[in-house]
Amino acid sequence: MTDCFLLVFIEANKQQKAMVAYEKALEWQELFTLAVSDCMSDAKLIETAYRIAGELNTSIQLFSLLT
Repeated sequence: MTDCFLLVFIEANKQQKAMVAYEKALEWQELFTLAVSDCMSDAKLIETAYRIAGELNTSIQLFSLLT
């Protein structure tokens, strides 16, 4: 997903949709920047962090199998 579409979500005050899109795109820095600015609870931040870490780890493992 391109940044233009994500900016539309943010500008339309749809931070939740933007965070979902960032997570699906594995854009973790943008995801957590938005999550912190949106005052996501600590428990939700931790849950999201574990989920995104798992996805990134899987991506790294798949990449190393293909190379």
